Amino acid sequence: AEPLSSPIQWPEVQNFLHNDVFAKLTVEEREVLRNASILQTVTPESYRYVFKANSDLEHWLKRLSAVHGVLVAGLANDGEKLVMLPVLRDFLREELRVLMPDRISYLLKRIAYWHWRQGEYRETITAALDAHDHRWAHRVSAGVLIDIALRQGEIAGLREWFASVPRDQLNRLPALAFGYAWTMYFSQQAQVSDEVLEGMAATEYAGQNLYGQPRGWPELVFAIGKATHDELDESTRLCHQWIDSFGEDNEVGAGAAYTCLAFIAASERQFEDLSKLSRKAFSINRYARQRYASGWLSATNVLAAMRSGEMLRARTLVKQSRESSDIAVERSPFASNLLQAFEYQLCEEIKEGVMPEGLEHDAINFAMEYGVVDVLAGVTQAAARRMALKGLTTEAFALMEKVRATAHRRQLPRLRYLAEINLAEFHLLEDGADADVNLPKPNAAILSANQLQALDARLARVRALIEIGKSRFGLAEQHARLALREAGTMGDLRAAAAAQYCLATALVLLGSTRDAERAFREAEELVALNGCRTTREWMMALLLRIVPETIQFFDTIGRKGEALHSMEPSVGSSDKGLVPVLAGRLTRKQYLVLQYIARGMTNKEIAAQLSISESGAKWHVKRLFERFGVSKRSQLVATAQAKNLL
Repeated sequence: AEPLSSPIQWPEVQNFLHNDVFAKLTVEEREVLRNASILQTVTPESYRYVFKANSDLEHWLKRLSAVHGVLVAGLANDGEKLVMLPVLRDFLREELRVLMPDRISYLLKRIAYWHWRQGEYRETITAALDAHDHRWAHRVSAGVLIDIALRQGEIAGLREWFASVPRDQLNRLPALAFGYAWTMYFSQQAQVSDEVLEGMAATEYAGQNLYGQPRGWPELVFAIGKATHDELDESTRLCHQWIDSFGEDNEVGAGAAYTCLAFIAASERQFEDLSKLSRKAFSINRYARQRYASGWLSATNVLAAMRSGEMLRARTLVKQSRESSDIAVERSPFASNLLQAFEYQLCEEIKEGVMPEGLEHDAINFAMEYGVVDVLAGVTQAAARRMALKGLTTEAFALMEKVRATAHRRQLPRLRYLAEINLAEFHLLEDGADADVNLPKPNAAILSANQLQALDARLARVRALIEIGKSRFGLAEQHARLALREAGTMGDLRAAAAAQYCLATALVLLGSTRDAERAFREAEELVALNGCRTTREWMMALLLRIVPETIQFFDTIGRKGEALHSMEPSVGSSDKGLVPVLAGRLTRKQYLVLQYIARGMTNKEIAAQLSISESGAKWHVKRLFERFGVSKRSQLVATAQAKNLL
């Protein structure tokens, strides 16, 4: 009769509990059961800690479980931890709130501390949410909040909890204030966080410790917060400054700072710096049991692989991260969702198997709520391209317009530029050569050099597409070669493949069929070796929409490519368009680097030969070391010779 009301309000339930359950309990059993309802899991130890009871609890709990059946073993089937049936628990909690309204907050605080001491952080947050009482948060936040926010990363739970805290209380409770600022930074509300930290600066805090906790927490929150708002240069400066000032005395904070620097290095494609920072961050995070930072560090390595266009390797890294005890994704929802955002991009790019149900929805929601620029841009681009390729252009435009509006609201210029470039490509896909395309003009004054280079590479590729549509094939070739050169400098194989497709099209339209075939084969090989299948599908869709007559060229070269891939590649082939393969993972550029190393060339000389940066050459050498399982150049050459690769 009342399906929308709580079951504890149904007369049938109330009659059953009073007449069939409670009537069979003694006064002592009823009191123990009522008190136990406030606990997440019931054990003699937790009951004694919360209620300071010394009675024979083992006896009463055993009767309530074995005789009356009102307590049962938990999901893990651990007989030591009992749980209460949900409707009974809710009924008794309401009764407890009526009988002792002034003690509920105090009891929940003790429950929060108990779970924190046991390492049960989700239960700690649940107890705090149940309390709806910020008055003891400053004490909890000095230990529990620091731990939950910065080491466990319970951002979603804290965000919900902070919604009940009056804003005028924040500046009076320093630990509460910086915990709130941290939560808002990772909820992509940087302006709110900045205001809170500015308010802290105006108080008497001035860098003092908080209830015996290490110093420097607010300064660390501000430094890392800049990175969440895509102010990467400023965040880098502040993180190094923080490490110099506080790093020796605060290992949890040091792990977070080094992880932030590593993520920035991955975003900026500074792969040599990334390797050093990752090793440092990993060792500190493991020692400090920093699951939140460990999750970000794993995401950093996935991002670096994706930045290099190595999608198959990135997929392997995600799988390893999910199995890592350092992250413990089952206890770290934010880290799990962050990895899921990358899983979605990889699933959409690699195109293997069936996409898990709900993955796209969950990834988009997480990216829009919590994603930094690299995560938000990657997830939404993958989703919008998927929509557009399925013919859902209206939905694709709508999603990208939402991203552009989000970028404007959050004051994220790089995200806005990326959204506008994607919108330009959608216009080309929809209208072909007749598309009216407006390209953004990135402001070099507000972007880092690496950010600007990545945007210029994308813009050069789109300009190549536009020029192809206008039948200005010479200009199209110039822009495609520029995009290819920039991709090589960045070490981005996926961007290189996309640029090669543009270059192949421009060349065939110019009549340079042989060069076009070579460019096309190199693009196909990059796609096959690195799993960039959606990149291929996307570029084919754009090019065939702009110049449909090139379909015969693509079909012809595609058939040749199938014949080539059906044979084992010849390591000694003089055709540089073919890519020798080491376990299906060695690219043409890595094979060239291997040959140059065998000739005794330095990284600087290799970089000059390949027209890439010296750091890019070092990155390729490092990847070769990893793939061959060696640590020296002499070992690399010897191993390659043993495999008949030299």
